Amino acid sequence: MRQSATRLVLPVCFAALLMAGCDNTFTPKGTFRPQLVVFCILDPGADMQVVRLAVSYDSEVSSNPVPLTPVEVDSAVVLVNDKKRGYAFTDTLIALPGGGQQRVWISRTLAPQSDVAYTLTVRVPGYDPVSVSALMPGKLYPWLKYEKPDTGYGRIRMMPGYANAQNPPYGYFYRMFVVFTRNDGGPPDETRMEVPASFDSETGEAVYAVPMRNSEVSIPVPNVWFAFNRLRGTDTVLVNKQLLVKAYAMDDHFYRYYKMVLGFDDPLTLRIDRPDLSFIPDGLGLFGMVNTDSMRFNFATYVK
Repeated sequence: MRQSATRLVLPVCFAALLMAGCDNTFTPKGTFRPQLVVFCILDPGADMQVVRLAVSYDSEVSSNPVPLTPVEVDSAVVLVNDKKRGYAFTDTLIALPGGGQQRVWISRTLAPQSDVAYTLTVRVPGYDPVSVSALMPGKLYPWLKYEKPDTGYGRIRMMPGYANAQNPPYGYFYRMFVVFTRNDGGPPDETRMEVPASFDSETGEAVYAVPMRNSEVSIPVPNVWFAFNRLRGTDTVLVNKQLLVKAYAMDDHFYRYYKMVLGFDDPLTLRIDRPDLSFIPDGLGLFGMVNTDSMRFNFATYVK
């Protein structure tokens, strides 16, 4: 009899524990602490250097987060230093493509230099200051080399124009354009079109270059003719045909941020989450570097 009672009591107790546990709802949301969000990419090729600021906000846990505590930054001290001097950024309003305005901090006096380290410091009332450093990589000085295989079409290789760099980039981004001048009786008009890196095997659509770790990349000559023929038209006279190569030397912060947010080196991997990625100590966001350069080459020398 005692054994039967024991068998009855144990399931009842277990059921009671389950019912009590159901009253405690589980949420993956942790304690929220607002932080400064900083976004800045120094670029020697830009007319001005820009810093964007925001504050992280709390939200409901859902597929479409609903802000609970949105905060705009309207007052800040923004300073970029190298070893020689400091550059104070001033706030201004810029127009947004979709309409409206956004407050940013700009400097027209800072002209970033290759192989120089810069430190960004941001102070906003009511928040802990943030400070982060990054090193500007050297220019790529892009160069071309025509490669003729034993069979098939030739290729044009894009590469750095130096043997050894003092501060080589972490990521490389090359873009090739067909450039020529239209001369059909009116004023000369220079026009250009980007050369695709490849074509999708299923759809046939053009696929364009993306940042990568490889310091060199090659493009088949037929890809150049594809861009040339689309750009040429039928009733125009073309003069001064050229190849324009734009090369972007990216530091590790900028390259890793790009790959985490916009893509992976593995073409089969897709992002389905929203990474809370940051390269700002005690804050969120990015302070990165990109050194841009370009070079023009004679069309006929490489397109054979």
